[in-house]
Order: sequence, then structure tokens, then C-alpha cells
Amino acid sequence: VSGNTESSSLLTMTGLHTDALAESRTLRSQKVRIEPLDVALTPLLDRAQKHLLKIDVQGFESQVLKGAQLILPAVDVIDIEPSLVELYAGQPLYREMIDALAGIGFQPIHFENGFVDPRTKAALQINVIFTRRR
Repeated sequence: VSGNTESSSLLTMTGLHTDALAESRTLRSQKVRIEPLDVALTPLLDRAQKHLLKIDVQGFESQVLKGAQLILPAVDVIDIEPSLVELYAGQPLYREMIDALAGIGFQPIHFENGFVDPRTKAALQINVIFTRRR
């Protein structure tokens, strides 16, 4: 659990993150139950509808996608926040996430700054919206 709740993650935060935002340092650990989206959402999805999937999991994006294989055919738009640098230990960076989503039929259509280092003004994390390729 991070001092800045938006930075809390299942992964360990790196020094790059805390250097840019000291209040994000880890305060404590907390046990949580993890459930794949396929389990949590399959009963709720109306496959006749178009769905947007927002993945905001601080470096855990690859694991979320692995647990969403059954629901992804019902998703037309994906919104993720990939990092440009390693803010969380072992996380995939933006290029890996773009390639992974391209591999399952999605293309990026919009990029915007997310987390910016207030000292250097360098973008550390971006927001990217993907749509299904037709």
C-alpha cells in the first residue's frame, strides 16, 4: 500500500518511482484476493454489447490480460497506463504492452501523458487507448 493510493501495486515499487514522487513510498503490505477477469466478468458481459476495458493496475497489466482471454472477444476498446520506465519491479514497459495488444488485434489510437516526474518533467507513465482492428 503506497502513501499515494494511486501508486499501490501488487508489484514492488522501484526507486525511480519514489524519486519522482516521495509520498508514493510503500507504507505497508496488505493481502488481497486476486480473481481473473474471466471468472469475475464472464457472467456479467452481454456479448451483443460493445465493452471498454480499463486496466489500471500499476505494472500488473500482462497478468490482467492473461486472465481475460475469455472476455476479450467482447471488448472493443482497452484503456491502459503503461510505464515508459520501470516504476514497478518486473513490469512490462509500454512497447511490450503495445506489442502484446497488437498481437491480440488491438491498435493504439490515443496517447496522453499520465505520471510525469515533477522535477524533470519527463513522462514516466502514459495513458493509451486501443481499439480493436477491423
